[in-house]
Amino acid sequence: MFMRTTFYRDKQKPVYYYVYTNITQRGESFTMSVKEKIKSAVESATKALLGTYEGECADSNITNKNGMDITRPVWETVFSSEEYKKALELGHYIGYLGHPEDPNCMDFKNACIVMTEGHIDENGKVYGKFNLVDTPVGRIVKAFQDAGVQFGISVRGVGDIIDNSVDPDTFIFRGFDLVTFPAFPESIPQFKAIAASTDLEHQKKYRAVCAAVNANLKDITSSEALDIIQDQFAAQSEEYAALDARKDELEALAADALEDTARDMLEQDSSIVAQDGDEEAQLNAQRLTALTELFIEQIGENQALQEENNALRRELQAAQISAARQMDATKRIAAAQLVDAVKASEAATIRAEEAEGRCATIQASYNTSQSRVAELEHNLSESERLNLTYQHKIEASSLTIQQRDQDITKLRAQLRETVTAARALEQGASNRDEEVKRLNQKLLASERLLKQYKVAYANMYANALGVDLDHQSIEAATSVSDLQRIIGSTSTSNLGVNPAPAGFCEVVDPEDDEGGELVTL
Repeated sequence: MFMRTTFYRDKQKPVYYYVYTNITQRGESFTMSVKEKIKSAVESATKALLGTYEGECADSNITNKNGMDITRPVWETVFSSEEYKKALELGHYIGYLGHPEDPNCMDFKNACIVMTEGHIDENGKVYGKFNLVDTPVGRIVKAFQDAGVQFGISVRGVGDIIDNSVDPDTFIFRGFDLVTFPAFPESIPQFKAIAASTDLEHQKKYRAVCAAVNANLKDITSSEALDIIQDQFAAQSEEYAALDARKDELEALAADALEDTARDMLEQDSSIVAQDGDEEAQLNAQRLTALTELFIEQIGENQALQEENNALRRELQAAQISAARQMDATKRIAAAQLVDAVKASEAATIRAEEAEGRCATIQASYNTSQSRVAELEHNLSESERLNLTYQHKIEASSLTIQQRDQDITKLRAQLRETVTAARALEQGASNRDEEVKRLNQKLLASERLLKQYKVAYANMYANALGVDLDHQSIEAATSVSDLQRIIGSTSTSNLGVNPAPAGFCEVVDPEDDEGGELVTL
């Protein structure tokens, strides 16, 4: 069923004025529908998806873990550029699992996500949406997601760095990549699996829903019902695109019906003019008024378009300046990369030549080693023969060695006994040495005492005989007979004779004394 539009005519305006106005409004609605259809078609270009990522991707207010500031002007320049909008529509912002070395990498073996939306909010945080593509790496990422891993997002691009801050005029944005340790700590977007998940039960239910939609799609004539059904599918699914196509088909049919209605009403207006000839002047005046109003409206629209055109020209000039700066930066970066590549190529050539030289050296060494191996094999064979002979000699000598070991053991025991005895003898000798020392000291004391006694005895005896002994040497070794001879040989002519002692005096020879130590008077 289709709703037929009813026009309520104002007597002051002709029918075709309403037809023109409604057709224009309908055309604008139809144009917007076409744009949305194109956008949806671009977004659904990749249908083999595993899920979506959505959330924070960067923060322009902080310095990231790499020590760089990606400020708000950088992101505003990126998101407002036509290059970004065009690349986003074409799905060119392809992300990888981990950062590739080349920011402009076109090797998609590690590709897994595609960016679908990006913006910066009033707080300076950058948000984005991404599709997880069904690639080998994408399936690995999905397996990690199912296991509980939460991947982060990290920006990829090139540009000049001024005081650790990225230059907005030279920065070239190339998308975001999945990483495990993002440069911005909060850049961990939320993952959401699409309806056709990896769970078998969900897949079964999803296929049943898709089959029901496809079977009854042609019988659905309500755009509101199509919108409700469409909200249940992912924007990248085939069913979403089919529902979108059905809505476009209904809009096209409604537009055709509107054109038919307008045509009918124009025919009716023509018949009215033909029947009421006396009102022809009034109708012409109404037509002229309507055309004048349309002309005035058109002039206003033309002025607005002129102003918009001027603004676009200014924007184009600014974009050209920005593009020129980016081109210069790209050329500088490309030139630097080219120089690095040439240096790397030259270094690789040098390394290859060195490797060839090393290979030749290794080959020569290998040939020498082969000769040496043959020589060593011959020597080994000879050594084995000699080793067998030595083995027999060793076995014959082992018995002798055992016998000698036994003899050595016995000798060691005897040596221990001898050492013990020698230590005992040394101890005894030490004790005797102490005793001899003590006796020597005692002997010296006795000799001193004996000398004193002999001197006293000689003086006493000489005094008794009147003999002078001052010039005679009397030692401890002087015997009694020697002492008597000394006394007897001494002249007494000049000495006075002392009177004889009143008492009896007996001289005892020390040799007759049992102790040998005393002289008794």
